[in-house]
Amino acid sequence: MKRIESFIARLECDGRQTTRWECDRLMLAMGHLKSGDLSAGSEEMRKAETPQARQSSQDVASNPMTSRVLTTRELRSKLKPIKLQPLH
Repeated sequence: MKRIESFIARLECDGRQTTRWECDRLMLAMGHLKSGDLSAGSEEMRKAETPQARQSSQDVASNPMTSRVLTTRELRSKLKPIKLQPLH
C-alpha cells in the first residue's frame, strides 16, 4: 500500500497524471491488494514503475486497458477504502 501511495505522491510532485499503462497497472495492483494477494500486487507495481517502453512485449500485449485513465485524486479515492480494510 505504501508503494502505491508513494507512486501517486511522485506523480503529484512531478505535476503529472498517470499514463494509461501506469493507471491500468495501479488499478490491478489495488485489486490484488484488496483481495490479499500481495505478491501479485507487488508485481503489478513493478510493472507500473517501469516505463511501458521497457516492458516485455508479453506484458504490453497482456495489458487489459479496461479502465479510463484516472487522475491522482481519483486513484487516492480508490485506495482509501482499501487502506481501511484489515490485512489478510
